[in-house]
Amino acid sequence: MVPASGYVLDAASKGVTPKLGYSVFRAETSAGPLLRQVLRAKLVVMDSTCLLDRIVKHSDRGLTLEFLVVALGKWLLDVRAFSSCRPGHAPKVGVVHYKACSRVAPGCKLRVTDALRRDSPLLYETIRQVTQLPKSVWVLQAGVGPADVTLASRTDVRQFLLTHRRANHSGSGLLGGACFRSRPS
Repeated sequence: MVPASGYVLDAASKGVTPKLGYSVFRAETSAGPLLRQVLRAKLVVMDSTCLLDRIVKHSDRGLTLEFLVVALGKWLLDVRAFSSCRPGHAPKVGVVHYKACSRVAPGCKLRVTDALRRDSPLLYETIRQVTQLPKSVWVLQAGVGPADVTLASRTDVRQFLLTHRRANHSGSGLLGGACFRSRPS
């Protein structure tokens, strides 16, 4: 069930209208404050719950937000679903609740290339900070040595998220459909 109140991170392009019981804050633009916002948030509102599936070339900020939602296991609502939220009544579409894939086994050694560090500094810094969280089973591999996944571009990060995401709950029509191709576990 979608939380009936709490802190909402607004990452929608045009912003959302605050609702009774929810405190709405716009997403920050730097890694540390953005990570703290997502950790604190009960819900994250974006233009669509399917951006990861539909948009191949994400901006640094857009993919960073998707990374945090999937890695930390947050409720993701689209703008329409959030606008239909009322205390005690959860929307049935436009909602996905991700499991925190950075906190569940098996662990994963990630290597980030210099190209990704240079091209997507916000995404790189966010990945680095998520791997340092106390409950994270992901490790950022520095230098040479074996790594499970090499992230050389935003496309690699997107593919990593598509492969590792899991949902606790999804509104009707999303799980297993063309929009959300992950398997629940």
